[in-house]
Amino acid sequence: MNDSFADNSNINNSNLADNKCSFEDDIKSYSKTNIKQKSRTNISLYKKIGFFVSGILLVAIVVLVIIVSLKKSKENAASVNLSNDVAETSSEENTQVAKDTSSDKETTLQPAKRSKKESQEVLNQLPDGIEMPDPNSHEKISIHLCNDEIEKQISYFYEKYPEYTDRIDCVYGDSFDPETLTNESNLIGTADAPDMLLIDASCVDMVSNDAIFVDLEDLGFSDDFYKYAYSYTKQIGSVNGKLRAISWQATPGVLLYRTDIARDVFGTDDPNEVSKMFYDWDKYLSSANMAHEKGYYINSSLEEFPNFEGVSKITDTVLANNYTKSTSIWTDEWYADMNEDVFTFFATPWFVDYKLDSTKEWAICYSPCYYYWGGTFIAPTVKCVESEEKCRLATLFLYTICCDEEVLTKMVNDTGDCPNNKKVVDSVAALSQCPNSKIENPNPYKFYKEALDGMERGYY
Repeated sequence: MNDSFADNSNINNSNLADNKCSFEDDIKSYSKTNIKQKSRTNISLYKKIGFFVSGILLVAIVVLVIIVSLKKSKENAASVNLSNDVAETSSEENTQVAKDTSSDKETTLQPAKRSKKESQEVLNQLPDGIEMPDPNSHEKISIHLCNDEIEKQISYFYEKYPEYTDRIDCVYGDSFDPETLTNESNLIGTADAPDMLLIDASCVDMVSNDAIFVDLEDLGFSDDFYKYAYSYTKQIGSVNGKLRAISWQATPGVLLYRTDIARDVFGTDDPNEVSKMFYDWDKYLSSANMAHEKGYYINSSLEEFPNFEGVSKITDTVLANNYTKSTSIWTDEWYADMNEDVFTFFATPWFVDYKLDSTKEWAICYSPCYYYWGGTFIAPTVKCVESEEKCRLATLFLYTICCDEEVLTKMVNDTGDCPNNKKVVDSVAALSQCPNSKIENPNPYKFYKEALDGMERGYY
């Protein structure tokens, strides 16, 4: 039994030994196989990574080549454009003088022309009846004037229609005086005659001279273009019911007042409250007396007063009670009163923008009456209808500066002037803010509109 047990034990030990060897061999075999498989896997992974990186580098190279090619193409295109003078540039660049390298002579570059499509789009924005002038024509129109007032309007025209830059000449004279203008206009019929004249509202009746002036309809300018203009400007510029002179500006009358004096006299400088103190002529005289008791004058010159029926009664009262300083308008003494002890001035938008010269604070309120003061009108002469091209250019110019709502709105923002257009004035007056640096009103157009609406109702 012991031997048998020993033999069995040996057998078992032998089997165990064989099994152990077999197990070890299996492990070695498995390990070698696993190592080979891992090696193959790693090699495959490395290959994939290599292919991926190579692909990225290839794409980057292709993109870089494309970018360089495009850059060179643009440079070449720009070079070609510059050499042929057809690059699109601003109107200022197009009108500057360039040297001709072959002859050393100076030539003027012409403004870039619109394409047919662009020209049609511009024409579509204009009212029926307006024909575009020939952009290739060199024919000009000349305007007689005595100051630089219209130069801003001319710049608006060039900005909107750069193809007509330098097609308008300004001929400077001495004054708006009818006699002076008539004498200078005796050039009519000569090469020096102006095509248009700028005329003050007080002198516009001179356009009734048929030997010098023509109806605007003779140019092709329709009354319908001017339909939003204020009625009083149409009346001023018409002869026998025909428009002969038009204006881009309205000149509603208001009352300009010192805000510090208003606080001293009335206890407030609010334009709406101050307006109540000058609502009519009785209130005006009462307020004049209140100011006088505080040591102020209501007025500097009686020449400022609006011209209306019964005005002499008002001015006589002002003079008799020593409410005025009795200066002459436009004199040094009169201007000096803007910084001294004068409470109010009769004024209008152009007065505020061009005549108010003071270190004091001012605002505007309603005047005791509706009135207008001055205004610049432009009228075509017989010279302007000598050719169809002049008629087309003049019509487009007049429409742009006197009727184009976009241009008139720009004028408000740039100058503070009041446009002669009901739609634009209504739109601007409705704004909560439209300040003018010369006065304290948040929006003075509210008061301009009221004065103009009053005149539309015939109260002036």
